[in-house]
Amino acid sequence: MSEITREQINEAVAIVQEIAAEAQKIKDPSQGMALARRMEQAAARLGALAAGYEAQEAAKLPPEAQTPQLTRVRVKLTDEQRQRVLGEVGLDLEEVELVGSRGVWVRTLRSSSPQRMNKAILKAARKVKAEQDARDKAEQTLAQLDAVADPRLKAQLDKARKDPNFLGGLLQKAGGKGP
Repeated sequence: MSEITREQINEAVAIVQEIAAEAQKIKDPSQGMALARRMEQAAARLGALAAGYEAQEAAKLPPEAQTPQLTRVRVKLTDEQRQRVLGEVGLDLEEVELVGSRGVWVRTLRSSSPQRMNKAILKAARKVKAEQDARDKAEQTLAQLDAVADPRLKAQLDKARKDPNFLGGLLQKAGGKGP
């Protein structure tokens, strides 16, 4: 199989966009059905190209960067990015962790557009914020439960806290107090 290029993917995207533009103009329902079939075929081709490209790029990674499912890349934020994250998410972060399937972030990070990077950074920051909020809420709830004078409840909570999967491992993650 020959190498899949970004140009091939861009061409497939253009075809899908072309069909979508045609769909806006049709008035005859019979034309709509034919167009839907073309769109389905074009979208399937685009999906196959994208999956093939992702696998092809992952295969080019050095062994230490390859993982079976996900690759995590830590990105140090610029002052501008830090301010954007602080303004939009409410967190003052120095870095975020970008997670991508099959190491694609490792290969495409340097060539990513600033818009794509900023979008990915905000998404990662929102995830950190959501995890912090969930952890805080869980800790508040556990503190309320600790205040109850029932020794059986306290014993159950102590046992549960020792389980790394308790609350989905939320208390074990960075910033969590853990057992």
